[in-house]
Amino acid sequence: MSAGTSRLRRLWAVSPALVGTGAAHLALLALFLLAGLFDGRLVTGQPVWLKPAKFAASIALYTVTLAWLLAHVEGHRRAVRAVGAVTAATLWVEILIIGGQAARGHASHFNTAHALDGALFSAMGVSILVAWLAGFGALALLMRQRFADRAFALALRAGLLLSLLGAGLGGLMTRPTAAQRAELARGQVPARMGAHAVGAADDAPGLPVAGWSTRGGDLRVPHFLGLHAMQLLPLLALLQLRRRPERERERLADLAAAALGYLGLVGVLTLQALRAEPLLAPGGLTLAQLAALAAVTLLAWGSGRAWARRAGSYQLWSARRSLRTSKGGSP
Repeated sequence: MSAGTSRLRRLWAVSPALVGTGAAHLALLALFLLAGLFDGRLVTGQPVWLKPAKFAASIALYTVTLAWLLAHVEGHRRAVRAVGAVTAATLWVEILIIGGQAARGHASHFNTAHALDGALFSAMGVSILVAWLAGFGALALLMRQRFADRAFALALRAGLLLSLLGAGLGGLMTRPTAAQRAELARGQVPARMGAHAVGAADDAPGLPVAGWSTRGGDLRVPHFLGLHAMQLLPLLALLQLRRRPERERERLADLAAAALGYLGLVGVLTLQALRAEPLLAPGGLTLAQLAALAAVTLLAWGSGRAWARRAGSYQLWSARRSLRTSKGGSP
């Protein structure tokens, strides 16, 4: 049995619902990409099957990563299975609505043009809220778990927390825009309620594939970055653990600074988007915020490393003192 197959079986034992959902969404990704080759329709300026494909890839990555995180929880099997089952079920609701709306040639997000579109968008909102809350259930399980390595534990917990915060930024996209508020004030029901972009239309020119607006701010940028903390921070921890397994305190300091910097970057990008500023055209305020964030992160990293050195020196001194005392020497 290969190492990859063995790991997959272990993850399946943790949560068949999550692993099965991840595998199925990889198949859906291939199906959506194939559909895009034969269907040239556009929705909000993008190929109609691009959004389903991106969501299929994102759900596959999220579910498998969450299963891997939950594999570090000892005991609590019922709670782990419940978190996995609820997450999988709600994400299936999400992808089925997105794929179904693509087949109809309708936008899945923010679409309130007709009663059915509005009902489907509301159902997506409820399903993703339940999946988000289930994520906090997984975080609670990780917080209760005792780990042999504190740095690795921090990476798992902080990574999932930052991902949940990034997912929560999706709520900002559901706020009505100025034009939509004006329609509501006139007693009209807007055809769309909410938007990805700030200060520009969602179908305005954007970056290739990602579609992030190049004419205004785009809340998908911090949303995307936040969501992937659950992969990036644990990956950093694993790389450090492989290189310096004996230097736990230094790795802990490094990861704490990385998590702080990551959180700050998500915050800066959120503020940039809310100012209707394109990602690739940062203004003076954004640049100043990035510089301040870099300074704070470096200060935190330096302070953490200094603490690690002092704690290590004290531990070495204490060990030598105990050894001399046990041999009957002077303390």
